[in-house]
Amino acid sequence: MRVTATVDYNYIKPEHEAIHARLENWARYVSVRRIAWPMQPMFRNAKTPRGWDADPHIPVLVDALDGHIIEKAVAALPSKRRTLIRWLYVSPWVPDTVVRRELAMTRQFSCEEINKARDMLRNTA
Repeated sequence: MRVTATVDYNYIKPEHEAIHARLENWARYVSVRRIAWPMQPMFRNAKTPRGWDADPHIPVLVDALDGHIIEKAVAALPSKRRTLIRWLYVSPWVPDTVVRRELAMTRQFSCEEINKARDMLRNTA
């Protein structure tokens, strides 16, 4: 019986932490979200609940300029690495088996390719 190393897509090497933060910003930049309808006039002057006053949710701002730079760098990656990076950051809800089957990769090889793609992005962007 062959023992293989456990593959964790969420593990970030210490040298990849900076590019990982930029890739997360890029994922927020390129993701398509539903635009909420404007507030109805009857609710415009409504009072907020006490919970909001105690702990408001403040969304993380997106650096659009850096997101555009990373988008150009991701677009320049080789096809398989580009697909893996887009899957991991933009659409992580898609099962890895679907992506790996499409790219004809093993789990270990796909994890290595993701790390190589991060190296390429770190060196170019």
